[in-house]
Amino acid sequence: MTFRSLSDVISCIKQWNNIRNNGTEVVNYLNLGNAFSYTLKSTTSDLHAYPGVCNGNEFYMFLIPANQDTNQSEADLFNAITICQVSRVLGDPHTIPEPEALNRINAWSKNYSQWANSQISRAAVTDGIFQVFNMPSTYMKPNHEYVTFFALKTSPKATTGFDADLVTNDPASSSSFYDTVVPMPPYTALPQSSFYLLSLATV
Repeated sequence: MTFRSLSDVISCIKQWNNIRNNGTEVVNYLNLGNAFSYTLKSTTSDLHAYPGVCNGNEFYMFLIPANQDTNQSEADLFNAITICQVSRVLGDPHTIPEPEALNRINAWSKNYSQWANSQISRAAVTDGIFQVFNMPSTYMKPNHEYVTFFALKTSPKATTGFDADLVTNDPASSSSFYDTVVPMPPYTALPQSSFYLLSLATV
């Protein structure tokens, strides 16, 4: 899809919100890929990462600096968003020196379908599938490419046994892996009002 305006982005986020309680549809989109790459325009302390889908076969993550995810002009909001199409990245285990990062990425590859269906079927307890991720990004350099993988982190507290996760890799430095994201809901780390694009997608 070609994104020409904020409304195109919001439409995709809305479509994700509309299907996020349907296990079959969610898994169909998750089948499309396990990672997304991007180059940030500037440094920021946190990123908000919104999933979005469109056309029945396209899965995106929309990244916006937290301090720009606010009520401002549509043009400014659109210009602040980095659009990332989710794709299948096989990855080379040798580029993942951190065993825990590899374990989490592999857990996603092996378990995402069962996890998503379980997460959705138990939505009353689990809050369903993620609507947004908060990604601390102080380590990210502008004009530098990163690859972020979907992952599952083992959690004895989680009803499904896993929490959704994102593991970010700096391809220029194979020893650099980052994992400090928080999937939401639940909105315990930050209030839902912190995520302006989400409010636009639920109108």
